[in-house]
Amino acid sequence: MMNWQNIRVRIVPAALGAHAGLAGPFTRMTFSKYEPLVWVAAENSSLFIESADAVEGYGRLVRALDETSWDEEESRSLLVRECDDL
Repeated sequence: MMNWQNIRVRIVPAALGAHAGLAGPFTRMTFSKYEPLVWVAAENSSLFIESADAVEGYGRLVRALDETSWDEEESRSLLVRECDDL
């Protein structure tokens, strides 16, 4: 998984407490030929968000998570340590 070119794993340390990612899971998708959109999954439904303003709001959320998360190597190291402890 860590070698897939279209996926980046970044961990937000639990010690930070409340952070932007706690609002719930979402997937921000960008395309070469189409406008970006966001997919939000909920317990009993899901939603595709296409509004440019709303999609940009999720872009800000991604940037906030980027500022607080560990880099890819730190995140990978933690996952490897945790797997080794299983």
